[in-house]
Amino acid sequence: MMMKGILDGVKVLGIEQQIAGPSCTMLLADFGAEVIKMERPVYGDASREMAPILKNEEGEKESGYFARFNRGKKSITLNVQDVEAQEVLWKLIEEADIVIGARDILSIKDFSPMKKVLQKVGSAFLRLLSSTNVQDAPSGFRAFSKECASRINIFDNFSYTMETIIQATAKGFCIKSVPIRV
Repeated sequence: MMMKGILDGVKVLGIEQQIAGPSCTMLLADFGAEVIKMERPVYGDASREMAPILKNEEGEKESGYFARFNRGKKSITLNVQDVEAQEVLWKLIEEADIVIGARDILSIKDFSPMKKVLQKVGSAFLRLLSSTNVQDAPSGFRAFSKECASRINIFDNFSYTMETIIQATAKGFCIKSVPIRV
């Protein structure tokens, strides 16, 4: 008989990718919550293509990076440009006890002015080191080509977000910073 977790019966919708949101919802799932992860059409979470690529129990290839942060979750793919998908999304939001999403740190009113300044300084320093135009280096949103994702190896315990920029630049990949609004 499986033990119930402290969050048994709690529904969580994760509108997330990469590490910050997935780490949070993984812990909620570990404590018994039912977590539904929303992914983008065709590609899913960008981390599905990230090394190391392993074989799962069925012998299919799977990203170890993705598996590390997404255990215990259900997954749904929605094209939010589609009206029917929007209706499904709103139904999931209404049914969820918790909705986890990633958003720009600079838009979070609860973050102190000092935290925002430090983030800008850190991003400026990374732009100088990497010769890129990345405005928000600590942001968890990353989209990689399959070739780039297969050639980047993250070993740093501090920040995968900054290390990916440094490695991609060092390996000659083109990096573009695209502002994202929520």
